[in-house]
Amino acid sequence: MQSPDQNKAPFNEEVDALRVTLSREERLLQVLASEIELVSLEHANASHALAQAQAALDAASLIYRTSEAMLQGLEVQHAQLMQNVKEKKAALHPIRRVPAELWADIFTEWVDEEEYDRIGRLDTHPTDTRLPASLIAASVSSFWRKTALSTPTLV
Repeated sequence: MQSPDQNKAPFNEEVDALRVTLSREERLLQVLASEIELVSLEHANASHALAQAQAALDAASLIYRTSEAMLQGLEVQHAQLMQNVKEKKAALHPIRRVPAELWADIFTEWVDEEEYDRIGRLDTHPTDTRLPASLIAASVSSFWRKTALSTPTLV
């Protein structure tokens, strides 16, 4: 029904129709007011929950970044300590206590055997290009290189 003209008095038939329409609209207003109240409460609860969730997310993010930085630092320390342990174990290995003179004897024996084998191979493989044992020994470590170069029978 259309809104009545405010400047004109309604007829009796219109009064009844206006009362019915007014009653319906007032009930609808009450329903809408209740829905607005419920939705407003849900909105406030959701807003509060969202704020709590954001605070928890911010705290978790801070913990994550902090622990990630700590983890990286610990991994660097672990790698350095592992390298130190490896170096110390290598320094304590019994092979390190073999005197240079014994290594020189071993290298000389190896070279002598290698030369004997090479002479035999030259008959069948004249283009044998394998490195001599003395060069191989000299390329293993600085200690072996020093030992091989200071052994007159290898040079």
